[in-house]
This record gives sequence, structure tokens and C-alpha cells, in this order.
Amino acid sequence: MKKIGLIFLSVILPAALYACAANAEPSPPVLETEKELYRQALSLQPHADSLGFEGFRLADHPIAVFTGGQDYVLQGDRVISREPVLDGFYGTVYEVNGRYEAFVPAWDELQKMISGTGAELTGSTYVAMLWHEGFHAWQLTHYNSINEIYKGLMSGEITFDLEGLDENASYRQLFLSEQRSLAKAIEAETLPEVLNLLYEWAELAEQYDGLMTETHRLAVDFFEMLEGSAYTVESQIYARLEGEQASKERYLHVNADYNSGNFKYYKSGMMKLLLIERLNPNWQDGFSAEATLNTMLMELLGL
Repeated sequence: MKKIGLIFLSVILPAALYACAANAEPSPPVLETEKELYRQALSLQPHADSLGFEGFRLADHPIAVFTGGQDYVLQGDRVISREPVLDGFYGTVYEVNGRYEAFVPAWDELQKMISGTGAELTGSTYVAMLWHEGFHAWQLTHYNSINEIYKGLMSGEITFDLEGLDENASYRQLFLSEQRSLAKAIEAETLPEVLNLLYEWAELAEQYDGLMTETHRLAVDFFEMLEGSAYTVESQIYARLEGEQASKERYLHVNADYNSGNFKYYKSGMMKLLLIERLNPNWQDGFSAEATLNTMLMELLGL
């Protein structure tokens, strides 16, 4: 089994629990719950198609369910058993034999992991997680720029140290102000209101950009693009299952306090993508992952 250096997280668990130790008791290899939820996830492909990510099909990417003692790889109608590739319970992607696979914990193991955390595991959250991780497999297969950074992180050639940024009081304050501006713009009913709020956001973005090093900037841009887009797919799948209001409450709540680490960029990236789509519904046409979300928004604002 291999240790993994980079964890991609969806929203079921607090981030610290995703890299849980692999010494938990293995679950029985029945997987009836997981197989049924996987079938449900596949049935949502027409809805995923409407999101505009051309060529993204969940069935094209293997989903490896880790039970603690075995991987069970789901793809289409097939289930393949094998020795575990990774050494823990993860929501992540990993390259296996030259192909990216999505890795998720088995249902029972995920229940154990969230016990006592206040997080809730439902069929809808599990299905949304499958789409989140499956989207990562597609991203890394489809976009060379994202894949190159990912491989650099995995090999240790690239390192992201956000600790210094998180310790900067001015950055923390500006980031929270940015989140409030983005949230207000999403809620705005008219286009002029959206634009006015985004011009306010642009001023804040320029201020906090000046507080970042090049390494910080690369890290934030990478996580907002990579995780913000996966978070968007996840939230839209959840909305399809549970309704727009439930999805809004789950995904668009803005925290009053600053959270260290990279998880906050999932939400900031998602909010920026929602606003990019508000200004340009066809933004995926000609989309390049080499562009940053800030750059895309600024260009739409004429800045």
C-alpha cells in the first residue's frame, strides 16, 4: 500500500478526518449500499451534462471503495476486488497503472469516521462525494496544467505552505470581507447589483493579492480552480437530490470566523464560478484551467 501526499476532500467530513488511519476494522465486503448509491450517481449523468463540462462522464472513471482491508473498484456494471492501493481512508484521486481513479471510504467506515463530529452521512451526501472525486479524476486527465501541479505536489517537487498566509491578520480580515462580498453578489437579484458588489470584491482582491507571495498565489489559485469546480459539481448534484434550498444552506453558508488550511478555498472557488456563470453562462466554452478564477472574473468586469 502507498502513502498519499495530497488529499482532495469533499464536504461530508471535517478535513482532519479524511486522512484517517488504516487500522480500523474492515467492513464486510458486501458493498450493496455503495453499489446502489453508485448506480444512483450514474443515473444523474444527464443533470451533470447540463453543467457544461463537456466530456465529463462519471462512468469513465473507476471509483475505488476502500473497506479497510480491500479495494473494490466500481466502473459501470463491473466490481473488481484487489489489494488496497492506499494506506488509509481517503476522499481523493490517485493514479493507478497510468489512469486516475477516485478513492472513497466504504459507507460503514465513513459512518465510523463521522461519529461524534456532528457531520451527517446520507445517501445524497455520499452520491455527491462520488461526483466530487470523479470530477477530480476527469480534471487531472483532461487538463495538463492541473495535472502537472498535482504530480509536483505528489512527488514533493512543489510544496504549498499556507501557514504564513493564515497567520497574517490583514489577509484573514480581507479574505472574510471577500467572502461576504461574494455571498452578497450571489444573492443579488439584478445584474447592476451583482456588478456593483463585484467591483467592491475586485478592490478587496487586489488588496489581499498584495499580501501573498508567488507560492501563496499559486496555491490559492490552484485550490480555488481544482476544488472550487469540484465543489460546484458536488453542490449541484446535491441540489438535484435534495433541492436548491437545502444545497444553498449546506454549501453557501459563509463562516463568521477564518479557517486555516485549504478547505476555505473550495467555497471561495465555487462562489467565484457561480458568479462567472452569472455574468457569462457559456463560460465553459474555450475554458482553460491555466486561467485563474480571479482573472476570469476581472476580465468579465472589464478590469
